[in-house]
Amino acid sequence: IHPCEPVPLTYGAFWTSLKWHGEGFDTRSLLQRYRRAGVMIGVLPIGRTEVGGDDMAAFFWSTKPDEAEALRAAGIESWKDR
Repeated sequence: IHPCEPVPLTYGAFWTSLKWHGEGFDTRSLLQRYRRAGVMIGVLPIGRTEVGGDDMAAFFWSTKPDEAEALRAAGIESWKDR
């Protein structure tokens, strides 16, 4: 493989931007938690989308692309349990 050739990633993530609620997280730091090497969840402060707007956070959950549909199909309660 040539160093500049793209290589498919082993992991992807569900990702969303949400209004920052300010409790339990540092407004200046990425927070990540892991379950072994296979599961990562995180909250990242991303600032404001417009002047005077609400502070925002990115919330993400790592998953392997080939497991994404099964995770969706299992539903939100199963995802929370995991």
